[in-house]
Amino acid sequence: ARLARVGGPGAIGGLKKTAFDIGSQLGISPTEIATSMQTVAAQYKNPADIKQVTTAGAQLSKLTGRDMSSSIADVISALEQLKITASDATRLVDKFAAVSTHAAVTVAQLQDAVSATGENAENAGIHFDRLNGIVAALASSTNLSGRSIATFLNRMIERSVAPENIAALDRFGIFMRSALDPTQFRSLDTVLTEVSGKWKTYTDSQQQAIAKAFVGQKQMQSFMTLMEQWKKVIDITNVSVNSQGAAQKQLKGLLDTTATSLGKLRAAFEELASILGTGWIKPMVDGLTDLFQWLNKIESKFNILSNLP
Repeated sequence: ARLARVGGPGAIGGLKKTAFDIGSQLGISPTEIATSMQTVAAQYKNPADIKQVTTAGAQLSKLTGRDMSSSIADVISALEQLKITASDATRLVDKFAAVSTHAAVTVAQLQDAVSATGENAENAGIHFDRLNGIVAALASSTNLSGRSIATFLNRMIERSVAPENIAALDRFGIFMRSALDPTQFRSLDTVLTEVSGKWKTYTDSQQQAIAKAFVGQKQMQSFMTLMEQWKKVIDITNVSVNSQGAAQKQLKGLLDTTATSLGKLRAAFEELASILGTGWIKPMVDGLTDLFQWLNKIESKFNILSNLP
């Protein structure tokens, strides 16, 4: 019944099939997919957009290990903050996946930082691919979590437009305001790129003073690390730009597990149950669930034994 209500009149059949398709591909219950679709449909009315956002949420859920509802909420929030259309929702996950693999950081770290920074960064002139690069470079070079990196970035964005910090940066030839129109701020991305290019020409005391102006005393080391890693930021930015299909590649390895096989089987039986009715099929699903859980335990034990010397 829940599947039948997804998507509204005129799109029920297509969205119901989409729920089963996503569930069978990723090993997620179609009922769980359908529930998430209802959340998406409350915001997006176009069936194609609902499919894209739901697919992106399901991919993000598998990549981060987080539940569908929070993953869907994260995707919707990121699309709004970064001003990305729903039709490009899966590209968002592609970018996370490609950067995660390239920089040896987790998708969860990237997503956590972006979800708490995206809109501020966009308004400051840091586009999503650059933000992805900055977060990944810091995450791979420090022990900072995604949330901690977000705190650092939000602080830098806030301080970079404060009058006293603008004046402090002016003394080093670092100009936050436009020369043509002093009422307008320059892109923070452009300013950071310029500072990184001159970073090694500054003395240690000058570097510390610049870092303090941008982020304050407590975050100075993270800013200095960012400047030292700016070439890596550029490299990762390019990876993010050229990331089409990366999520599917990363998911391919994750989906080759007994647990996912069980999920795919359950998805197939849910689809069959929706056609034939649940009266006779539920006991079979429950029985197969017990069997696969037992096999999963056996597989885990053999994995442990295979790692012994």
